[in-house]
Amino acid sequence: MKPCAENRKALTWLTLNALEPKRADALRLHLATCPGCRQYADEMATLVREHERVAEVFPAGNGNTALSTALERRLQADADRPAILRWLADVWDDVRALRPRVALIGAAGMVVCAVIAWASLRSSSSSTRGLSASAPASQRLASESTAAPTLASSMNC
Repeated sequence: MKPCAENRKALTWLTLNALEPKRADALRLHLATCPGCRQYADEMATLVREHERVAEVFPAGNGNTALSTALERRLQADADRPAILRWLADVWDDVRALRPRVALIGAAGMVVCAVIAWASLRSSSSSTRGLSASAPASQRLASESTAAPTLASSMNC
């Protein structure tokens, strides 16, 4: 079951005990009647307990300080950028994620074009009335030029 969309964020805050008391009481009343929200709140509570247990095993500050410092600087630099630049970066990331699909579609299009070109060349070579491809170009041109008036006369043009 899914939780109510309007309560999802508030349920997360409730499991962290970070919701204002009035809103928390109203949400607890809602949990009594909504099985989807109750299941979601239970899942969030389990997740919070797991995080607390991991935090006890791996206390803060035991990690790579150079990495965490670099990460903090990167996050701060990203937060300091104008919103439009952050939006453009997100759009660019989305475009980069599509690149393999676009390449695949382009390759498929090239294969289709190659098949069409091959089929048209094959049909045009069979319309030279039996002249082989090794025949001189002047013979092939003469054959094609004599075929054109015949076609036009058959159409009464």
